[in-house]
Amino acid sequence: MAVATSIVVLLAFILGYRQDAPTGEPPVFRPIDDRRTELRAGIVLQEAAFARAVDTYSPKSKAAWDNPATFADTLNAIPGVAGVDASVVENATGRIIHLRDLHFVPRDQVAFDMIQAYARTFTTEESNLLCEQHLLEVELVQIFLHR
Repeated sequence: MAVATSIVVLLAFILGYRQDAPTGEPPVFRPIDDRRTELRAGIVLQEAAFARAVDTYSPKSKAAWDNPATFADTLNAIPGVAGVDASVVENATGRIIHLRDLHFVPRDQVAFDMIQAYARTFTTEESNLLCEQHLLEVELVQIFLHR
């Protein structure tokens, strides 16, 4: 049984290798979509919506911060809070607040990820475009999560 499995794996490797062998034709690369204009427009819209939400915010109630039943509702009503998960622990002596956010990824890691996704290397111009789009996407998500 092990011999048969080894033969199947070996054949799959050989067939896969032969299919990927160069054919003499230049490779056809998937084009990079330049979405920077669309992303910048989305950022402007989200920033305006967030600014309106902050300007018009007024607490709905004077909930007690020490009351676990209203704590999450009070925080969820504040502009910029995307969501609150509250767990009630009996006889708790404190409260932990964990701020979550989408962070940017360093340029070399974005480039590595894009090389894997597109299965090719990039010119400096293409790499700059992909990194700028990544930063715009992060900014858009951060604004959206904080509205």
